[in-house]
Amino acid sequence: MRTTSAFVRRYINQLKEGQLFETFDLLAYGSRSTVDFVLKEMVRKDQIVRLSRGTYMKGDSTVPLPPPDELAAFKANSLGAALYFLEEESDFEKPPIVTEAEGKRKEIRYRVDGAGSSFAYGEYRIVLKPISQAKLRKLRRQRESEPALVRPK
Repeated sequence: MRTTSAFVRRYINQLKEGQLFETFDLLAYGSRSTVDFVLKEMVRKDQIVRLSRGTYMKGDSTVPLPPPDELAAFKANSLGAALYFLEEESDFEKPPIVTEAEGKRKEIRYRVDGAGSSFAYGEYRIVLKPISQAKLRKLRRQRESEPALVRPK
């Protein structure tokens, strides 16, 4: 009989180097506490990298970390939302807002068409701020173009 640890390791070993995954993806193999313990051990042994709460990447510390845009898109997708670059409500094409405060993380704000969230990632605090469907339709009509959607590679 296989253990939770064996199932989790097998799942992760089948991923491509640098591929992102979440704790949620592994909960079919065992309890949350057991899955968390296995992930913690794999991080300690430098087999995977913890990017933010509940989000990991297959690979050791030599694998380049994904850019904040890619992680934000991955998190938004896991929430069932699409990620948009919206600095001002009249412009889809502008880059995300980056703000700095002394002694705090740089904050990057994105708009999503679903549930919002925020999380720490290295030197950044990434904020996914919801945009209503009505506002999104209105902006699309004004611009007559699709928004700049970021998709993970």
